[in-house]
Amino acid sequence: MSLVLVPSWPADWWRAIHQQSEHIRPPILRPFGWLLLLGALRWRTPGGRLLLALAVIPQNTLPHELLPLVLIPTNAVEMAIYVVGSWVAVGFTAVGMQHAPSLSSLIAEVWPVLLVSVYLPNLFIVLRQSARTMHLPSAGVG
Repeated sequence: MSLVLVPSWPADWWRAIHQQSEHIRPPILRPFGWLLLLGALRWRTPGGRLLLALAVIPQNTLPHELLPLVLIPTNAVEMAIYVVGSWVAVGFTAVGMQHAPSLSSLIAEVWPVLLVSVYLPNLFIVLRQSARTMHLPSAGVG
């Protein structure tokens, strides 16, 4: 419906991101962010699609952008990995905020920590999953 009302909004949005916010980029355009495209190997799983979508959506890649990734873990161990990694990212960001001269430099400093502590562990979780092990309805008799 939004495209019917304002057909130019996607192009306008894309131009605004590139002109006004150099710190907002998709994770795949950050150092080693292309690794997140491996989530496409599990595009048939919800976690694979989520990781792939988050990899290509422009964002500032600070810890608040990690929240949707909470949907990927499927058991307590995977959730613990996500939680610990998220807190590492938050702690590192808090320390970085004390001395970073700008938002762009903070993001550049924090990105490697977010990649290693949260994105890559979630990528590993997604790659371990298969379409059959996801929450599919069982074909019961009767």
